[in-house]
Amino acid sequence: ISAQDPEKGECEESVAVCYSGAAVKAGYNYRYLVDVLNVIDGNEVSVEIIDTLSPTIVNEIDSEEGESCLFIVMPMRL
Repeated sequence: ISAQDPEKGECEESVAVCYSGAAVKAGYNYRYLVDVLNVIDGNEVSVEIIDTLSPTIVNEIDSEEGESCLFIVMPMRL
């Protein structure tokens, strides 16, 4: 995961993932992703990216309450 801001600089972080499919490079407003991750209680999420223009689906894996929430995040054009 990498982030770039002309005023604040750049950051890159490695995250363990299980990935299948073609490589996709998509950009997001970090605030939208943080909002989704802040309401998820679990430690694992599923992120389904079709391409750089389609909605991205974020889903909690193994919710403690047995319920699952589905979140949609729209990518930005890079």
